[in-house]
Amino acid sequence: MHPGPLPEYAGLNPVSWALYRGETTHAVTIHRMGPKVDTGPIAYQSSFPIETHDTALTVSVKCAKAGLPLISQLLTTLADDPAGVPEIPQDLCRRRYYRPGPPEAGRIGWSRPGRAVVNFVRACDYVPFRSPWGHPGTVLDGREVAIVKATRTGEPCGAPAGTIAEATGRAALVATDDEWVRVHRVLVDGHMVEASDVLAAGRRFDADTMPVR
Repeated sequence: MHPGPLPEYAGLNPVSWALYRGETTHAVTIHRMGPKVDTGPIAYQSSFPIETHDTALTVSVKCAKAGLPLISQLLTTLADDPAGVPEIPQDLCRRRYYRPGPPEAGRIGWSRPGRAVVNFVRACDYVPFRSPWGHPGTVLDGREVAIVKATRTGEPCGAPAGTIAEATGRAALVATDDEWVRVHRVLVDGHMVEASDVLAAGRRFDADTMPVR
């Protein structure tokens, strides 16, 4: 059972890649094993919507919920008529194979559109479980900060990318290329804290950070 639509999302961490790329639908696929990874004929596939509030964890749960009935269907067919299991060849012209590691070296570029920034954060969000990609990192005053939870506001901003505005409740507003993004939780020195505890208005993240060496 592959937690993604084939052949478009072959490889590892397809849930995270789909969220990162801003997909609005996803799927789970039952397929036969082949000589190459995720290339075997498809038996069953079920798709479902990705909502704006979904995270990598909630989409993974949706994959399990959509996949269990397919496994039940497979087992029933195997018991009654093994030859009746579908074998739909994949259109490998549509195949895209995704590597295991995170994009952008795992770093946030605040000069990107707000949608892209939030999608990256959502793609890494398996809280309370460990994320295979970690959480996207950034730098504030030379200090490493990872963004754990973030949402879009839709409010245009004219401030330089990475600028931190006044906190709204426990969250902090951060400027991106086109809108303010609401940052809810961050990871600092190995501790997950509310954004307002460490992000002070007027400070600024590095707009396009690269891994700290």
